[in-house]
Amino acid sequence: MGCGLGRDGLGPLVRDGRWDELQAQLDARRAQLAEGRIPGPRAWLTLQPGSDGSASSEPSTIAPRVELTDHQARAFEAILAWVRRPERPVLTLGGYAGTGKSTLVGALAAELANRNVAFCAPTGKAALVLREKLIAAGADPSGLRCSTIHRLIYHAKLDQLTGRCLGFERVRELDHDLLVVDEASMVDADLLTDLRSFGVPILAVGDHGQLPPIGEGEGLMASPDLRLTEIHRQAEGNPIIRLSADVRAGAGPMDGVERDPRLRRERVHDDADERALLRTLLHTPADAWSTAILCSTNRARVRRNELVREGLGLPGRLARDDVVLCLRNAYFGEHLLANGARGVVEDVIDDDDEPWHWRARIRHPDDACLVDGFVLREQIAREHTLDAYGALPFEPRSWDEVGLLYDHGYALTVHKAQGSQFRRVVLFLERPGPMDDGSWRRWLYTGITRAVDELVLVERVTPPAPQPTSHLPAGRSPPGSPPPSARDR
Repeated sequence: MGCGLGRDGLGPLVRDGRWDELQAQLDARRAQLAEGRIPGPRAWLTLQPGSDGSASSEPSTIAPRVELTDHQARAFEAILAWVRRPERPVLTLGGYAGTGKSTLVGALAAELANRNVAFCAPTGKAALVLREKLIAAGADPSGLRCSTIHRLIYHAKLDQLTGRCLGFERVRELDHDLLVVDEASMVDADLLTDLRSFGVPILAVGDHGQLPPIGEGEGLMASPDLRLTEIHRQAEGNPIIRLSADVRAGAGPMDGVERDPRLRRERVHDDADERALLRTLLHTPADAWSTAILCSTNRARVRRNELVREGLGLPGRLARDDVVLCLRNAYFGEHLLANGARGVVEDVIDDDDEPWHWRARIRHPDDACLVDGFVLREQIAREHTLDAYGALPFEPRSWDEVGLLYDHGYALTVHKAQGSQFRRVVLFLERPGPMDDGSWRRWLYTGITRAVDELVLVERVTPPAPQPTSHLPAGRSPPGSPPPSARDR
């Protein structure tokens, strides 16, 4: 049998009885490429106009270069000295919320504009936010390379006939002079090992007050080489930043008495109170997208997702306008839709011929893409993400046959929300299991600092039990009762 590549490199030319079958597959593959549809696990991805899969948000003008505080300037000079002579492979810069990390890194981007510097972050949302902040701090958008870590250091191994991703491997080399990794508190040991393997100096930037990666102990940002600790003057009047600093110092999140529309404190007694509060906060799809409800456990997450959907009047288990969350990396050629990507359902089809899946079209604004494919019903409203497909009732033979793993995305755990920011955050103050005081402060701090414009703190309290009255002598009132009026005497 003869075998070779077609002239366009899209698939093999074979000379046997399977020609018609393979030719049909090849024609279908060419048609998908012509339409801009990239195949994935029982799904197709379409990049939105102007997107190449990296973070992009171009302003009309370049922001003027900002002036650094003395504290920032000292860190800036230390970084430049290390860039000129990197005696250690990784330099870590830590900074609490409001201390001006992005301002400093933006100044660095402007200073090193003639050097080959790559900026990256663990998630697409974090990469998008990083790019916006760098440009606002004075970086030139025309030469700014900003992407996810995954896109920077891995490439896909593709099936030439179907275009499906067979796996990922590290690129052989990087031609950059410096890697700047933002949200470095999310970088685990394996990812750091892959980043260091290229021999390129790494500046790791992160908030050392946040939670470390799950199961990673203290993580990369446990003890930063350089630290920003002074709250930037632009952030001093922000009640969310002030609260984050107070909590870090040991104050209780409900202790404050300040009156500011950006910071609210609510107390609820039961599920009915929660339902009423969430209905006042999220009563339109726009509210649902711009708000994140942060919880301590997956059980609480599932319950609050149901409360929000009930308040929005969404039918069934998956509906148009549902906010959803991708729960497993999905690979579409060279493009990755990452675990944690938030999207909005544009259309959903409940087909009797697909008892285990919905056919859904989901837009991911932060990742600038549209996904059209089969969503696994079994995963919706499930407390834990499916980690093995052998137990599924329809006996899939691979993860591709399982389809896309999504769940409702109104409520998230604080760990899942790390690396993202939201216009409004509703943070339920529930201590997640056995947790020491230091870890509890980190959890609170991480949740609080996900909010950009508005933070609602919610504490669930038990109402005081009514005082028993059966043992009181005749004519006596319970303690605290008003005195009898003249008419009663």
